[in-house]
Amino acid sequence: MTASLIQLSSEGDKAFRAYLAVPDQPSGHAVVILQEIFGINANIRGIADEYAAAGYVTIAPDLFWRQERRVEPDPATDRERATALMKGLNQAQAIDDSLAAAAYLRRSKNSSGKTGAVGYCLGGRLAFFLATRLEIAAAVSYYGVAIESVLDRVDELDAPLLLHHRGGPNDASFTRGVRSVLCSPQGSAFFSRPGRVHDVGTDHGSGSGRRGRHREKSRVDGGHRSEEGRARNDQGRLRRQHRRQRGARLG
Repeated sequence: MTASLIQLSSEGDKAFRAYLAVPDQPSGHAVVILQEIFGINANIRGIADEYAAAGYVTIAPDLFWRQERRVEPDPATDRERATALMKGLNQAQAIDDSLAAAAYLRRSKNSSGKTGAVGYCLGGRLAFFLATRLEIAAAVSYYGVAIESVLDRVDELDAPLLLHHRGGPNDASFTRGVRSVLCSPQGSAFFSRPGRVHDVGTDHGSGSGRRGRHREKSRVDGGHRSEEGRARNDQGRLRRQHRRQRGARLG
């Protein structure tokens, strides 16, 4: 696996950095990793490396570059700064930057052209919106910020969407109403693994940290199913539901 920091073009002559991980034996699959509120830090780079080790050409764009370049707040000491950066983020521009990263992957000789997206926290919310774009083949969201506030756009989903959330049905940030809507014909896919992927006592990093081989394998395997656009196993029914919904809209 080869890793490097590259520059992506945005808004004319402006450029921003992204972390690129290229597998030694590419499978043809490609994935955009969408950061938490702590930037493209060692944890996000490690996730990209894991996907590359599994054959995915992987890129993690720096979404805070317009506010501060090369910023990586420490989760232990800089949470307030990280939160301020999240609040100052222009979501539309972050989506554009994420799509620029996806476009880079589609042009790569190591990619078949189809690109997925996997996001955590802040990136988990952005993954929802990327699933509404035709450029993205499938998306995975881990503990996406305020997912319940974007449900008015759930009928715009154009790609299979896999949601992971830490809490159960009584979680204040993910209510029964959210669960029922996302499992309805308007939803694309939903998957919750309390006690498996999100079983640590923290709101951030529980799906993205290095906290056990079994949990890491569950996360990567679940992500692979979704990026390939197949949503295998227990997601098959919802995938077929999504195709019927999309066919009805296009018809």
